[in-house]
Amino acid sequence: MGESVMRRTLLYIVIILLQGLISYGQTPQKDFPVLKGPYLGQKPPGMTPEIFAPGIVSIPDVTEWSGHFSPDGTEYYFYRFSQTLQPAIFMSKVIDGKWTKPEPAAFAGGYPSFQSHIPFDNKTIYFAWKHPLPQGESGNPNLPGTWAANRIANGWSTPEYAGQGMFLSSSRDGQLYITDLSAYLLDGKAYLAKLTLNNGRFSGFERLTGGMDALRAQGLENQAHPCIAPDGSWGEAKDLRRL
Repeated sequence: MGESVMRRTLLYIVIILLQGLISYGQTPQKDFPVLKGPYLGQKPPGMTPEIFAPGIVSIPDVTEWSGHFSPDGTEYYFYRFSQTLQPAIFMSKVIDGKWTKPEPAAFAGGYPSFQSHIPFDNKTIYFAWKHPLPQGESGNPNLPGTWAANRIANGWSTPEYAGQGMFLSSSRDGQLYITDLSAYLLDGKAYLAKLTLNNGRFSGFERLTGGMDALRAQGLENQAHPCIAPDGSWGEAKDLRRL
């Protein structure tokens, strides 16, 4: 009799724990406001900087950075971090005409993730991920690597390592640009570079000269985080030391 009661008690405990795990894995949408239309239902951007989507994307005591929409405007990606929260990519998307509550991106779980980018063809998402490098790959574990996932019917494929560097940008013709970190541990410098791809892997880095050399002459020696115009005619960068 005592053994039977104990078994039933253990069964009830297991059921309660499973229900708790299921609830933890689900993010309730019922308290999330109904957002429809472009830009997460927010006012279209103007010439004066404003906090974007307060209480939805921008929340107190947390930093949000590197936000971008998918080329078709139906998804929004950014990453969050704080003193107590490791960097993680969040995403919101349009389902049945309404934007979902931003949630951690499933494709980048388990390790710090940040700085995502989707080129204009909308087929691949690139992002920095502190996932251990695949066996046989050389690289410094203290520097981020770039991983890539391809769009599939129900979201994104399992990410694969693409190469060293971080913070991609691209022009409309598909040319990718990146922060080249290959020399960072040797001379402490980061470079902006054009990327060449071979079967989804970074196979060539052509460092930008001209205007970039002029910036170096002014003391901005660590250019990072490129932002390239759609037609590729100009770009912006930051000095890595000032971040």
